[in-house]
Amino acid sequence: MHPRARRDLDSEYSFAFKPRPPAASDAVLPVELFAGTRGYIERVVDQINKAYDAELWDCSAVMCRRLLETLIIEMYERSGRAADIKGSDN
Repeated sequence: MHPRARRDLDSEYSFAFKPRPPAASDAVLPVELFAGTRGYIERVVDQINKAYDAELWDCSAVMCRRLLETLIIEMYERSGRAADIKGSDN
């Protein structure tokens, strides 16, 4: 194939090769349960569900752990006990 023809084809069909974001899902955690909370928590829940749908099991598990750690920190901060979980370097 001539390089120019390839470039023409690439530009003409580039729309077909752009990544498409996965659809929202409740595969692991219901999105409604976390709606209206902090934005970073909503994003983590979205990532958990999308990773699970994409069969990225390890990724989904790691994100579940991250969500749990975040929620534990949020509980300590909300109860005014954040100092209990902070190290000497904050």
